[in-house]
Amino acid sequence: MSRYVEVILPLALDRTYTYAIEDEQLQVGCRVEVSFGRHKRYTALVTKVHDEKPDYDIKSIENSIDTEPIVDVVHMQFWLWIAQYYMSTIGEVMKAALPSALLLENQTIMRLKNPDWRTQSQLDEKSYLLCEALEKTELSLGDIAQFLEVKNPIKIASKLIEQNLIERKDIVVDKYKVKFEEFVGLTDEKELTSYLEMVHRAPAQRSLLMSFFQLRRDADQIPVKSLLKVAGTSRTILKQLVKKNIFYIEEIEKSRILFDDRAAEFLFELTQDQRLAYDKILLAFAQKRNALFQAVSGSGKSVVYMQLAEHFLQRKKHVLILTPELSLSAELFSRFVKRFPNQCLLYNSKRSSSELVEIWKTINASDEAFIVIGTRSSVFLPFKNLGLVVVDEEHEQSYKQQDPSPRYHARDAALYLSKMLNASALLGTATPSFDVFWKANRKDETQNKFAKVSLDVSYSRRPRTGIYLVDLKSAYKKKQMQGVFSRELLSKVDEVLANGNQVLFFQNRKGYASFMQCNSCGHSPECPNCDVKLTFYQHRQALMCHYCGFEEGIKRSCSVCKSDQIDYKGIGVEQIQMQLKELYPDHTIERFDRSSSSRKDSGMKIIEAFNSNEIHMLVGTQVLSRGIDFLNVGLVAVINVDQLLFNQDYRAHEWAFQRLIQLAGRAGRSDSVEGNAMLYAQSFDTHHPVLQWAVDYNLNAITSSELNERIQFQYPPHVKIIRIQTKSKNFETNLRAAQYLVAAYKRIPGINVLGPQAPAVSRIRNWYLQNIIIKIHKERNLLDLRKQLKRMENSFNAIGTFQGVRLAYHIDHI
Repeated sequence: MSRYVEVILPLALDRTYTYAIEDEQLQVGCRVEVSFGRHKRYTALVTKVHDEKPDYDIKSIENSIDTEPIVDVVHMQFWLWIAQYYMSTIGEVMKAALPSALLLENQTIMRLKNPDWRTQSQLDEKSYLLCEALEKTELSLGDIAQFLEVKNPIKIASKLIEQNLIERKDIVVDKYKVKFEEFVGLTDEKELTSYLEMVHRAPAQRSLLMSFFQLRRDADQIPVKSLLKVAGTSRTILKQLVKKNIFYIEEIEKSRILFDDRAAEFLFELTQDQRLAYDKILLAFAQKRNALFQAVSGSGKSVVYMQLAEHFLQRKKHVLILTPELSLSAELFSRFVKRFPNQCLLYNSKRSSSELVEIWKTINASDEAFIVIGTRSSVFLPFKNLGLVVVDEEHEQSYKQQDPSPRYHARDAALYLSKMLNASALLGTATPSFDVFWKANRKDETQNKFAKVSLDVSYSRRPRTGIYLVDLKSAYKKKQMQGVFSRELLSKVDEVLANGNQVLFFQNRKGYASFMQCNSCGHSPECPNCDVKLTFYQHRQALMCHYCGFEEGIKRSCSVCKSDQIDYKGIGVEQIQMQLKELYPDHTIERFDRSSSSRKDSGMKIIEAFNSNEIHMLVGTQVLSRGIDFLNVGLVAVINVDQLLFNQDYRAHEWAFQRLIQLAGRAGRSDSVEGNAMLYAQSFDTHHPVLQWAVDYNLNAITSSELNERIQFQYPPHVKIIRIQTKSKNFETNLRAAQYLVAAYKRIPGINVLGPQAPAVSRIRNWYLQNIIIKIHKERNLLDLRKQLKRMENSFNAIGTFQGVRLAYHIDHI
């Protein structure tokens, strides 16, 4: 009897597709290889196995990939929730959830079809060379492009296909490769005496054999690499012993997940304050409530996390700890692995695709409990027995995926996942997002989404970092500036360095300068693909676009008027580093930003070098504020705090306050800091209320002010917001499409519609953009509204005038 499966494809498709199967053992959650479209093959995921034959012709699957499911039904339901809530497709969720190496890659190869191709007299040189190469082997399009030194090999290949000389073949390539390691062992333990006699007159072979005995201890086999290294000999000598049948070599599958065999370190006792917070958190969990853990910087928040992790590990439950940033996940992992050396896994984009697959398979198949520390995609791991989810630094905007779809918020997704799996959830931060703060402080406790737990004293009971505002207007007026630094700030830097402490400099601008400008004609180089000026990078001697990656070398003269009067506008971290090196030539000054920490482990190496006092001053962007444990910082300097305040978003003041408090928390974290640690913030408006609230650490005052404004102007948490972005290659078409949609949306009851309005950067990668804001009243049914918006999108897509216009939905947008 024929059977059928419903499958998800890793494409922007919002439905499943039916295929016939012969494999009676195929289960829901297994991968299969399917043909879809004219030529393409994809990895699909089985969501249903049934006997209902469709009333149309269907294809059979090409291959079964798995014998056991890699995703269970519960996690598929989680995927479906992500797709529905964030208005994406289930195929896009699948592509985001699975490590890329689990999605077998479609590859087009070309092979020779007509062996008499040389009889064709009309072949040009490149076509002739290609046919000649295909006589020897099949080639992928990438191979052909490299071989012929052309950018578009399709044109050449298509012409030869039309002439019936070559043909295309689509294959699926498995990107995950099992890792093997060579081990060496004795062929026969009983022949030791005989073996020694055989190498008696071969000193190198005898030395290698003796090294084997020295290394192996109780093991039957040892790694070939280790043996050759200890013996100090070559592989040739080893081969000679294999040829004599003394040794055999065997390849054994090796896990890429390297657990540490050392004993647990970092054993600790919680302080009285930490123990009280820990007990309150467990009480909230016992009451089936999630918790907001509001802990001041330096209070030992991560130590409480460790104690909670141990509590759940003892009960054979997995623990997931989400972090907002790569360097923070690596730094937190380095601390946890000392306490739990055999139970910690790091899951982020710096791991290789094969490493991510092995972590996925370990979580899916193992009965052991693990702690997984990772960035937002960790929320998709197939936990079977999840006990605790911790969202560290829950206020960070980087938890929200912007592009591509699904545009999910990892914090909110983690809360939903914990509810589905009956796990506990903890949101940790020193500066809660105002939405979460509001939910945790409702007067009616029955409406409270979270139990609030506070930890208000630092581990060392040091006074909190003082925040001091430097008046730039006065400094410029009195000519008390050296570059971008006031003399008041530099005097404090001198004092801190003299005490043997370190300094952090914060400037939220990448590169050397925001843009270059000709002082003769005013021209500034712009990105050809985006509506932005190009950022100048000194270390690369290049102008770059942060939106599309366009890069060009700098020119010493203006491309318009040929003048050499070129000026740099806007101060970036490279320029601050350069000015500091001129002021402090005897000190080591490094940068900590996206470009300096882009390579694997490079961010962690910078942190380690800084904490070991190899670096005296560190200049960085917002990554500096994200919960990293700097041990010897006596001063944090914010070069221009006003840049944080003037942002178009309604949460600009919230984000500025959070950033300042978080930056202040990087200083004074240990007893090695002399005196009271300080944050100096340079500003042209030192009386700004947000800055004054930050000086006083007055979270209640700023939340009260901001939340009252949000009630007045209808912003979250009092309403829901959806931002719908239209984009098209044609400006006029995109604008008309956005205007059409606004008119249609305004007919929907229970919502307010704003726009359309072009964003600050109105063209990216040659796509013109328009934003539409929908504010949703509390009484409006959200699921019904999403369905209505999707129906309207389907009608919109059928309008010929708007062909080529794309819509992107940003739910709870940031």
